[in-house]
Amino acid sequence: MNKIKFIGLTFIFLLVAYQLIAQVTVYTIKGVVLEDKTLKPLAGVTIADSITGKGVISNDTGEFIFRFERYPVFLQLKHLGYKPEFLSIQNHDQYNNIFRDQLIPFVLFKDQLQIEEVVIGSNDLAIQLLVEVPFSIVDFIIHKGFIIAQTFRNNNPLNKELLLTDLEGNHFFSTPMSSLKEFFTDCYGNLYAVTKNEVYHIDICNDSLYLKPKCDLESFEANIKPILVNKKNYRITQFKSKNGQYHDYYINRFDDLTRHLLYRVGQVSNEYFAGSINRQLKAQHTSKINRGFINPKQLRIINNKISNLNFDIQTNYRPVSSALFDLGDSILIFDFFKQMVICHGNNGELLWDKQIKIDLSNNWTGRVHYDLINNRFFLEFNHIQATYLVEIDPHSGESIGRIHIDKYKHIDHIQIHNNRLFFLHQKDIGNRGKRILYKYYN
Repeated sequence: MNKIKFIGLTFIFLLVAYQLIAQVTVYTIKGVVLEDKTLKPLAGVTIADSITGKGVISNDTGEFIFRFERYPVFLQLKHLGYKPEFLSIQNHDQYNNIFRDQLIPFVLFKDQLQIEEVVIGSNDLAIQLLVEVPFSIVDFIIHKGFIIAQTFRNNNPLNKELLLTDLEGNHFFSTPMSSLKEFFTDCYGNLYAVTKNEVYHIDICNDSLYLKPKCDLESFEANIKPILVNKKNYRITQFKSKNGQYHDYYINRFDDLTRHLLYRVGQVSNEYFAGSINRQLKAQHTSKINRGFINPKQLRIINNKISNLNFDIQTNYRPVSSALFDLGDSILIFDFFKQMVICHGNNGELLWDKQIKIDLSNNWTGRVHYDLINNRFFLEFNHIQATYLVEIDPHSGESIGRIHIDKYKHIDHIQIHNNRLFFLHQKDIGNRGKRILYKYYN
C-alpha cells in the first residue's frame, strides 16, 4: 500500500513539474497612441501583429496592452485618416533593453489625403424611434418615405411581425410574419419580403402594408434577384458564387440573347478560403451568443476573440465585393478589390475610372450607401468602438466629408435617406432591445 502511495505521489510531482516547465512565458508591451499635432490620446487604434494576426484596440486614453509569447513581433498601428505606424521586436535582448516595464509612446501622423477632409454632422446623440412601442427590431428598410421593420413583439422571438412607421417613428400598422429572411429591392424599386420558401411583394397603401405572393424562392433567386439594371435593349445581371464573393456583371442584349462580360471583380482562388473563414466565424461565435443580454465580462471576451479572428481574416484574405448603381445616364461600379470607381455608359462602354483616394484600411466593410434624393455616396468603415461613413466624390475618387458615430457600439443595418442616417443600435449582443435611431448629417 505504501508503495502504491509512493508511486502516486511521484506521478503527481512529475506532472506538476512538467506543467511548470511547459508554461509559456508571456511578454507585455504597454503603449499610448497620440496624434501628431495636438499630442492628444487617440482612441480606437488597431494594434495587430502581422505574423500571428493577434491584435488589440487602444482605449479612450489612447493606451493599450499587447501580449505575445514568441519572437519576432511585427506590430502595425492603424487608424482611419492616419498613416500606419510599425514596430518590430526581433529578440529578447531588444525587448529587455527597450520595452520591458516601459510605457511606449506612438505618434500617428495625419494622412495627407485626409488633412483637408471636412467632418460632416456631429457627435451629438442620435434620436431614438419607437420608444413606447413594445417591439424590438431585427432588421429594417426605408421605402417610399416609410420605415418597414422586422420585429419581435414584447421581445419574444416567436412573435415576429412586420411594422410600418413614418420616418419619425409614428406607428401605423403591424402584421404577423414568422418566416422573413430578408428585404430585397429590385432594379425597379419594388420591395420584396423573402421568406424560407416564397417571396412576397410589399406594397404600402393608406398607411397599411399589403403582402402579395410573387413567386417561389427558387424562381426569385434565378430570375429577379440577379437583374441589377434593366434598359430598353439590354439588362445587366450579376453572377455570384456560392460563397457570395466572386462577382461577374454581364450584359444580356435582347437582340442576340447572348451574355457579354461587363466587369469582373474578385478571384476564384480565394473562394475556398472564404468558405473556411465563414465556418470559423460560425463555429467560434454563433454558439456562444444567445438572444438575450450577456454580462460585460463575457462581452469583452467575445469582442476580443472576434477582433483576433478579424485580424486573421484581414491579414490573409480581403473579402471580395462590389456595388453597382444605375444613375440613369450612366452606371457606377465600386470595385473594392481594386479600390476603384468605374463608370460605364448606357451601352456598357467604359467612360472613365478613378482610384479611390483614401486609405481603405481593413476596417472597410465593403458597403456603399447611396442617398438617392441627394445623389451622395458613402463608404462604411467599422471599428469595434466606432463607425465611420466617408463621403466619396465618384468623379474624383476623393473623400469630401465624414460622419463619425462614436457614442454607439454594435451598430448595424445602416440606411441613408435625405440627409438622415438611420441605424440599429443595441446595448449588448443579441436581438433583444434593438432600436432604430437617426441623426442628421447635412
